[in-house]
Amino acid sequence: MSTRQTLPPGDSPFIPPMRQRPEPSGVGPWLIRLPLLGATAFLLLFFLSILFVAVHQLQYDGLIYPGVSSFGVKLGGMTRQEAMAALSSRYTYGEDAVFTFRDGQKAWQMSAKDLGVSFDAEKTVDAALKVGRGKDLINNLMGEGDAWVNGAAIQPVIIFDQSRASAFLEKIAADTNRQVKDATILLTGLNVATTPSQVGRQLDVAATLGLLRPVVLNMNTGAEIDL
Repeated sequence: MSTRQTLPPGDSPFIPPMRQRPEPSGVGPWLIRLPLLGATAFLLLFFLSILFVAVHQLQYDGLIYPGVSSFGVKLGGMTRQEAMAALSSRYTYGEDAVFTFRDGQKAWQMSAKDLGVSFDAEKTVDAALKVGRGKDLINNLMGEGDAWVNGAAIQPVIIFDQSRASAFLEKIAADTNRQVKDATILLTGLNVATTPSQVGRQLDVAATLGLLRPVVLNMNTGAEIDL
C-alpha cells in the first residue's frame, strides 16, 4: 500500500528554480574568424605575387628589364638586336669629339674615331641584359625591382685602341723632332765659316698618350693637348 502525504494547509509544494542558460557572446567567434581571414588574405596575396612574378619573367624572357638604360636610351623591353641598333645610332662621339695637338704655333686635329676610339655596343647590351639575371633568385628579383623603381644606367663600353693614336703621334714626331747639333767651324782656304748649334727635341709619345687617355675615357667632346 502506498501512503500519500498531505501538506499542511497554507503550504505549497517546493519547485526548484530553473537555471537560465547564459546568452552566447558575439566576441568569441570573431576572435577565431579574424585570424583565419587574415591568413587567407595573406596566402591569396602571396600566390598572386608569385603569379605576377612568373608572368613578368615570361613576358621579359630574352628582353631587357624595365628601367635599364644607357647613353640616355631607355632599353627596357628591347631585344638584343633592338638595343644594339638603338645605342649604335645614339653613339656619335667618334665623329663629334675632335682633339687638337699643339706644338707652339703648329696644331694638328684628329677625331676620336681616327685616334682609335670606338663603341662596343655588343658588350654594353650584354651588361644591360645581365641586370636581374644572376645566379641568385632573390638578388635577381631585388635587382629587377630596383631597376624598375630607381633605374639602372649602364656605363657604355668604350674601346680606345692606343696603337692608332700612337701611329698618329709618330707622324707628328717626324715633323717636330730635331737632332742635336753642335756648333762647327769650317775653314776653307782663308775663309772661316761657322754653323750654329741646334738643341735636340723629341716627342714623348707615351707621355702624350697619357694626357690623351683620361680625356678619352671621360668622353670629353674635345680637348687641346700640348705635345
